[in-house]
Amino acid sequence: MSLFDRLNSENFFNLDLAKMQKDLVEMRQAVAETIAILKRTELSLFCHSPKSTSNKK
Repeated sequence: MSLFDRLNSENFFNLDLAKMQKDLVEMRQAVAETIAILKRTELSLFCHSPKSTSNKK
């Protein structure tokens, strides 16, 4: 069962607190990983941009 399925409204009320806490931890980790990827991508794009200050002499 996927995380989305577990949080589906039909299944939501059948979950116990421990399972909800586990799901919340998984979601927070996924968000943190996504933010880290976006920051690396943004930094990479900024550093390689022709208008970047690192390329100016």
